[in-house]
Amino acid sequence: MKNNKSAFTLIELLVVIAIIGILATISVLALSNARAKSRDAKRAGDMKQVQTALELFFNDNNRYPTVEEWNTGKIYSTSTGVTSTYMQIIPNAPTPADGTCTDAKNTVGYTPSSDGSTYSISFCLGNTTGTLTPGPKCLTPGGIVDVDCSVAQSGGCNQDSDCTGNNICVSSSCVDYITYSSPYYSCGSNGGDLCIYNVLKIGNQYWLKESLNLGTMLCSGDGPGECIPSQGDFSAGIQKYCYDNNESTCGYVGAMYQWHMAVGKNQSCDTFDCAGDPSNTCCTTTGNDICPSGWHLPTDAEWTELTRTVINDPSCDPDTGCSPAGTELKSGPMIWDGNNTFGFTALPGGMNNQGTFIYLGTDITFWSSSAFSNKSWRRDLSANSNIARVAKARIHGFYTRCVKD
Repeated sequence: MKNNKSAFTLIELLVVIAIIGILATISVLALSNARAKSRDAKRAGDMKQVQTALELFFNDNNRYPTVEEWNTGKIYSTSTGVTSTYMQIIPNAPTPADGTCTDAKNTVGYTPSSDGSTYSISFCLGNTTGTLTPGPKCLTPGGIVDVDCSVAQSGGCNQDSDCTGNNICVSSSCVDYITYSSPYYSCGSNGGDLCIYNVLKIGNQYWLKESLNLGTMLCSGDGPGECIPSQGDFSAGIQKYCYDNNESTCGYVGAMYQWHMAVGKNQSCDTFDCAGDPSNTCCTTTGNDICPSGWHLPTDAEWTELTRTVINDPSCDPDTGCSPAGTELKSGPMIWDGNNTFGFTALPGGMNNQGTFIYLGTDITFWSSSAFSNKSWRRDLSANSNIARVAKARIHGFYTRCVKD
């Protein structure tokens, strides 16, 4: 009896092989993606453990570890013959690097401030991990921020002129950010602190790209609308206003300060009349202001230089608003009528007007350090193209930007 059962044809065999190849490729890709996600989860989890260990170290030593202590490969301290170990082995970043992360940016890099009051740790994520987006990240005492603080992004330098773009020279590296450092305030001591700030070069000036957000929020138990209590003396600790007593607004647009708090003076300076005694410490532009070391609250003249630079008019009168300087400095048309041409990214954060929060979404006001009679000069951006120069009572709560020394 003849067997009619035929074997696979060559074409059928090729199709089967192709299908097997596709299935194998899909399996390999799925496994590769799973491994990459696992590596990212480990990176994020390791950073949380490191942050906890560093806070335990800080609680016992009132500072964070030095680079030399970190380079021992563990987090520990020794005092009076007793050794406390907070992390037995500092974790290394899993390899290979994933996503767009380079090998250099994938490496965990620890950078403490000179006084040990804060730190930054660079790492990189290849994929979305929880609420974290892919790319370079920076761990600070306040949490993980979406900033590249790796040494790999910069070249060697001795001074700012050795760097290009927005970069400045910090510890022999060109970087476009700073880690907040001040002898008067330990950044990260308050959970709402912003400890990493981006740098922006406009003309011959370097500015911080974000408004400062440091200190303890006043009126946190009150409802929205008002916050009348005055901020205490700078020496007693930094206090801030957040719009409508909501700390999340400080996280978005920055914090508001009375003038004495911004310039680092006594509360009595808010009412002192400098017309009669211009040499009084309340009236000078130097002092222990709120800005990071190496930076300062801009003077009225420095605000004028900025507004003239962004419209390329060295003679414009700041009292007229130097139009359209306001438009050039505003964050952009998606939020309000600005072009954000230079990346200054001014946001309409409103103000605290002698206790009442007003103008959120339409205005923002910045302090200068320059006193005028019993007032001080400020800069207003509102629903026009100007950046108005106005002398205003110092008891108001306005925002602060810092300019490099």
